[in-house]
Amino acid sequence: MNVVLAVTNFFGGARGPIIIGLTTALIIVAWEWRVALLGLFFVQIGMVSAAVVDLKLPADWAGVMVVVMGLSCLILAMSAQRMTRTTTLYQSGTWQMRALLLAVVYVGWELAQVNLRFPQITPQFSDLFVWLALCILIQLGLSSNPLFSTVALLMSLIAIQIMAAVIVNSPSLLALIGTLTLLLALAGSYLVLVEQVTVEEEKPVVTDITFPSDTRVPSDPLFPPIEDEGWTEWLRRQSWGEALLQRTRQVMGRRS
Repeated sequence: MNVVLAVTNFFGGARGPIIIGLTTALIIVAWEWRVALLGLFFVQIGMVSAAVVDLKLPADWAGVMVVVMGLSCLILAMSAQRMTRTTTLYQSGTWQMRALLLAVVYVGWELAQVNLRFPQITPQFSDLFVWLALCILIQLGLSSNPLFSTVALLMSLIAIQIMAAVIVNSPSLLALIGTLTLLLALAGSYLVLVEQVTVEEEKPVVTDITFPSDTRVPSDPLFPPIEDEGWTEWLRRQSWGEALLQRTRQVMGRRS
């Protein structure tokens, strides 16, 4: 783990929070489960690396955070492989709309001059926490898909875990948040699998406006065949108008 932190120590510089913020925005713009899980793990590595450099977070604690998040992403990936074109997955609109929404939120944040400061947290980290909170709210509001909702909640636990480790400095609290992270990943994985109930297995609800094709029951033809005589003989004995009127009465009588 020390090797990973040594390679990723550039997150502790001025560009680190910018890269993490752009990765979080990319998760929303792309809206693809592979990008979401890789981006979540990348955000976790970037956050702990910056915390080790700037906030003096112990390297052992950072290693535990990364391992727990790696297991959580692996659990979600195993379930996401079976995810098909669900309704909730595509409630988020186009990528242009999501990018425009992020731009509007960012401009509004800058114009409002929201400068929250947390104790023992640098101003850059404080601004990054605010941006993560905004992205989490956007991600939760765009869709009710269990995978992306779980990714958003896991991202919130990243910020909570780092703040708890720096401010409270309690290993037991760190272990508790790590346990919650794994439980949240398991719950999200279960919900992803539950959502994959196919349309064929769902029982249609019959209402007054339900068409026969909606219940997957073949409907009777408009003009069912005559049992005791053919169409040619039946039409030969009467005109087309009388035949059609008589046949319509028979059909309406059967359906009533």
